[in-house]
Amino acid sequence: MRLRYKIGLVVAVLGAVFCLGRCQRSSAGRPSAPAVLPPQDLEQIRVNPDTHQLIIQTAKGIQTVTLPDRTSTIDVLKNGMVKVTSPQMGLEHHMFAGAVLSDHARIGVGMDAFYWKKLDLGLGIADQIGSYTPVAFAKATYNIKGNLQVGLVYQSNKYVGGIVAVRIF
Repeated sequence: MRLRYKIGLVVAVLGAVFCLGRCQRSSAGRPSAPAVLPPQDLEQIRVNPDTHQLIIQTAKGIQTVTLPDRTSTIDVLKNGMVKVTSPQMGLEHHMFAGAVLSDHARIGVGMDAFYWKKLDLGLGIADQIGSYTPVAFAKATYNIKGNLQVGLVYQSNKYVGGIVAVRIF
């Protein structure tokens, strides 16, 4: 199989996974958000677990904050206002293990070094089972659910492939 077909296949699979995750999210069976803030409330905070969003409704309007899969802080200030601190990007050090598929199927381990919302960038090393042919790789993955990641890798042997990985810690 030619390299451009492999790249196309990986992009198609990633696009399908992304679209499947987005299309399955529906609000059927969930109560809709009130259009007007109740008179006895200063603020109303709603959490949407499907989209990882925090919706803060005040008399002044609605503020929406996307919560990444990192620690977020919600402070209620003395004046009654709510302050949400949610880092959208930064450095990290999460170990991962997974299956890498490009020129050969390999098992890989490594460490994520940078994140932006749910996108992780990292480095690792992978090897075939039963033979000693290690390759280093750089990866860009999207966190599908919890610690499960799917993404692309670029290996030291100049092949582009895909990865399915799980964060260890």
